[in-house]
Order: sequence, then structure tokens, then C-alpha cells
Amino acid sequence: MLRNYRQGASDIAGFADDYAFLIHGLLDLYEADFDTAWLQWALELQKKQDELFWDEKNGGYFSAGADDPHILIRMKEDYDGAEPSPNSIAALNLLRLAQMADSKDLRERSGKTIRAFSDQLTRVPTAMPQMFCAVDASLAKPRQIVLAGKPDGADARALLREVHAHSLPNKLLLFADGASGQHWLGERLDFLKTVAPIDGKAAAYVCGNFVCQLPTTRSRSCVSCWPTSAEPAAAGGYPRCAPRNVTSRCQRSVRMLGVPLGWPAPSRVSLW
Repeated sequence: MLRNYRQGASDIAGFADDYAFLIHGLLDLYEADFDTAWLQWALELQKKQDELFWDEKNGGYFSAGADDPHILIRMKEDYDGAEPSPNSIAALNLLRLAQMADSKDLRERSGKTIRAFSDQLTRVPTAMPQMFCAVDASLAKPRQIVLAGKPDGADARALLREVHAHSLPNKLLLFADGASGQHWLGERLDFLKTVAPIDGKAAAYVCGNFVCQLPTTRSRSCVSCWPTSAEPAAAGGYPRCAPRNVTSRCQRSVRMLGVPLGWPAPSRVSLW
């Protein structure tokens, strides 16, 4: 990857934040049009980011590659300002990719990235709010919404509008199109092989850790049982039906860890 500004292509190699933000954008693009080509590209870029910037000894990502002769000391960004740190974005990217590809390695790498900044999170939690979103996502049990049907169908778009009308923190949105996209996902997520529309109508499956409730074809009910609790309630591991108003899990995780919002962390708090 090259970093370009204007007047044609440059020869400046991309930095860690270029990779992290592009991967983040590709994951969001997939949830917009459900083209698995974006996921394939994101996985390729993540592999390259790991090769160029990963700190094997301490975890986390250096800002620049090791082959740049002009850099004397390789630094890691540990502050989420106007632009979040590439480490904060990468930690969440890894968690999303780990779910989409069912990859234990990606999940563990995300955990190592978070732990690499545990001291900063404990001492000055307000310095890395985006990293706390990754912390929150790592503490939550995987939750998925799977839509099955034709991506351009009116019934599928109605279900999608209903999903986007609600705040559903840490959701993973997948689409089973009955074609190459579902085949690619099914090779990685076995449960997706059997997901299908109901009686020819687009259907929504609300799942907890890839264990799904009965599907629905009604847009009004497709997110009514989205769980706010991290604990499954019904027999068989299905999540309990929860209210539609979902409090920000990022803020709840900060309070759960004992860190007052807007104040430095007390010395007794330890995240790991």
C-alpha cells in the first residue's frame, strides 16, 4: 500500500493507520452491500498489516514498518484524538474479522493488542475511548444478525432498514444470498450453510454465538429480541428477548471496570 496525497502516485509506503482505517472501511462496506470481495480484501490487508507492523514481543502495532531507514525509533500510538489510534481501530477490526472468518488467531491477536495498552487504559482511560470499545466488544459474547434472501429484494431491504433503525452495539451483520457470497462465508462459518429464506421471503435470524433463534420475515420483529445481557437465557443457548433501547455497552464496560467516566482511573483498578 502507498500513501498518496496529490499530483499522482507517491513512493511513500503506507503506515499502520492507513491499513487499519482501510480495513475498517471495508468491513463497513460489506455490511452496506454484502459483497464478500470486501471481506476477502480486508483479510488480505490484515495479514499484510500483521507482517509489517506487528510487535511480536509486546503486542500491538508500530506506526511504521521496520524497513524504513529514516526512522530511528519505532513508536506505537496510544492516544485516540480527532483520529483514533491505529491500535484501537485494529483491535476492533481483528474482533470483527475473527467472527466473520471464525479465526482463533485473529481473536487472540486482538486480545494481545488490547493488553499491550493495559497500562495506558488503567492510568488514563479517557486517552483511549476507542480502545475501550474494543475492550467492550472483547468482553461481550458474539451476537449476529443474519439476513437471508436477495440483497436487492424489497423484503430484504425492509429487514435491513429495521436493523439500521436501532442501536445494536457489537452486532455482526451477515447476509446469506444463496450464491457465491454465502458459499464463501459458509466455508468459514458452518452454520451459514443452512440459513435460507422462509417460504420465498427474506428472513432474519438473531443469533448468539452462532446459535440462532427461529427466523422471522417481519421487519418489525427482526430485532425485538436483540439481547442487552451478555448471558444467554433460554434453553439451548438462545438469547433472551430484550428491550429495544440499548444502553451504550462502551460506557457500561467502563463503569463495570470501576473507571469513572471523565476521571483518571484509581490506582486499585487493574484491567488485566
